[in-house]
Amino acid sequence: MSYISNRDFYLEVRKGNVPKHSIVQKFGAISGVTTTLTPVTSSGTYPTPTTPTALEVVSSSANDAPGGSGARTLTIEGISNTNGVWTEEAQTVALNGTAAVAIPNSMLRVYRMYVASSGSYANATTPSHNSTITVRTSGGGATWQRLTPTGTFGLSQSEIAVYTVPKGFTAYLLSKSVRVESSKTANIFLFVRDNADVVTAPFSPMRVKELERNLGSSADRNPDAPIVKMVGPADVGFMAKSTSVTTDLSIEFELLLVQD
Repeated sequence: MSYISNRDFYLEVRKGNVPKHSIVQKFGAISGVTTTLTPVTSSGTYPTPTTPTALEVVSSSANDAPGGSGARTLTIEGISNTNGVWTEEAQTVALNGTAAVAIPNSMLRVYRMYVASSGSYANATTPSHNSTITVRTSGGGATWQRLTPTGTFGLSQSEIAVYTVPKGFTAYLLSKSVRVESSKTANIFLFVRDNADVVTAPFSPMRVKELERNLGSSADRNPDAPIVKMVGPADVGFMAKSTSVTTDLSIEFELLLVQD
């Protein structure tokens, strides 16, 4: 067998030249983390219901609508039972400003959302949206995820340092990168829940796989072998808490996703 470096292999995967293999890149950030353990997402949440939940999307700006200057459509990616139990689904929804719009298919997880079309040709001073766009339980219920601006400049992409491996896939955590606000410290937990589709007791636990304790700056890990293996459906992601005062932090990680 000829030797193939990890770098060459992952490049070929990214190019689509390795059947049934793909790369998943995730990043998340959170502001004002307290001493309470919190998912590293811009909403501070990552709901994990055991049955599909009806959702809706709403903006804080009337400009996020057909004919508006902001976001016009939003794509929501996650896990549903629409294409088979605990499988991946992407839904694109036309926004209607500050009026809530139903997301057609109920979801078990939402791990990514992004602006799919905008009324502005964005540049350094004109964003694709300058609003907060929220996915929540139908009827004005609990927040699932938020797509936020920095100041008045919309990012057009969610910040969710969590992922759910679909059924029929196995994921390998290849690398991670953690950044904590300067002069502050936090505890960072990598959690995995196997057998996410087992919804009656006994359940598989949320098990910590790595822990960065009292991290005061940054931590990177990019080993030769994968850090963790997860057989879908499985939740994998990061939670954090400050050791004393509130802090901001961000996390990036990369997965190799292999179809079984």
